[in-house]
Amino acid sequence: MLYIFLVDTGNMLQVDMNLAVETVGHLKSVLEAQTGIPVAQQILLISGGESCDEEEKVCKYTAGTDTNPIFLFSMSALEDSPPQQQQSAIQQQQNAMDTSSERLKKKVDSALSLPDASSTVAIRAAIAQEFVESSLSTARSCETLIHDQHLQHQGWSAVIANLEDTASALSKRTEKFTADYKVYLKERHNYKALVEAFDDDIALLDQIP
Repeated sequence: MLYIFLVDTGNMLQVDMNLAVETVGHLKSVLEAQTGIPVAQQILLISGGESCDEEEKVCKYTAGTDTNPIFLFSMSALEDSPPQQQQSAIQQQQNAMDTSSERLKKKVDSALSLPDASSTVAIRAAIAQEFVESSLSTARSCETLIHDQHLQHQGWSAVIANLEDTASALSKRTEKFTADYKVYLKERHNYKALVEAFDDDIALLDQIP
């Protein structure tokens, strides 16, 4: 599978691996159908800040795994209010854990009043096993949240790297333009004289046999 991480909401998307041999533009079309984010509103970056060109093949970019996904940003989400999906997902997990804890607490309280018998041992052992399973489930949820937070950090680091590269390129272009403009100003009178004498030069050239 090809992994795309939606940074705005902290969700990992999986698409067909065959899309790796298609263009980035085609991948964006697939992502539009899957996420509802218009192609024009999508920004795809890879770790390091490189932007994915729509005309290039997806496989050109060394990304798309579960540990190094392609990062997807929605311009509309960035321009609007902060997305709430991730907070909702976290709250849902918290509510589920609270419900599980409350349910187990009631079972424990109920088991405390049971008489000394082999059936009581079996019931308490079953409750202990439920505690183990609940703990493992909570640990997995925490690992998932930590992993998603790590990927979000990577995604925004890619944005910062992209901005730094863009600023550096713009600075170099500005320096070149400034240098060229200074040369132009220095030679402007020569260029002006050349243009003003152009008609005379043409007339002179016409006299050449």
